[in-house]
Amino acid sequence: MQIALEKSLSQVNFLLSSIIEKYDLTSQVKEGDRILIRQGDLIVCNYTIENYRKRGLRRAFLNDNNGILNFAGSHFIIPEGKKTVLIHNEHGMVIIPEKFENLRFYTINNVVDWKK
Repeated sequence: MQIALEKSLSQVNFLLSSIIEKYDLTSQVKEGDRILIRQGDLIVCNYTIENYRKRGLRRAFLNDNNGILNFAGSHFIIPEGKKTVLIHNEHGMVIIPEKFENLRFYTINNVVDWKK
């Protein structure tokens, strides 16, 4: 098993490959559909979550850097007219067919990175 794994890994050019996956929801979501997407500790939806604090959530603070918004230094949100693009190096890229202004951003309350 170990030899087979080493052979398959030696055939992958890690310098030219990417682990980012792309999810384009534009053909899957219709106008009026409710959207809820979780990318790690960032939750994005096109409606208001009632009593979000009682559900263990809080509003996510987004930093604006010349039109590209950032959450927690690792999530990038790009408004693109009628679409919004979420990018994270581990969770990939999601294209949401919804204007940025119509989205709500939440995070899990008291979330911290795991430390050993």
